[in-house]
Amino acid sequence: MKLSIPKKDASNDQPLLALFDLLGKNWTLRIIWSLKDGPCKFRELLYRCGTSSPTTLNLRIKELKSLHLLELTKDGYILTPLGTKLTKQLNLFKPWTKEWAKEFPS
Repeated sequence: MKLSIPKKDASNDQPLLALFDLLGKNWTLRIIWSLKDGPCKFRELLYRCGTSSPTTLNLRIKELKSLHLLELTKDGYILTPLGTKLTKQLNLFKPWTKEWAKEFPS
């Protein structure tokens, strides 16, 4: 998969928007989040992703591998150093999401 980043973006936000488009695809973020604590084999990853089909999971894995965010090792799928950096950045959203959740009492 090639990450599509148009060159004519005056705001220079295209890489960020491309990342959000990627993370918005079904199961992409769940896969990344499932791998943040260590390697995971395909069947375990499928289990962690709940209702994802094996076909969809396999497609997302291929996309993430081609974008250098995860790789397959003898222990299973793992995040690359770039993928690990991404999870650290995503963790920065946690305080904001807790504050945001207070706006919607249960």
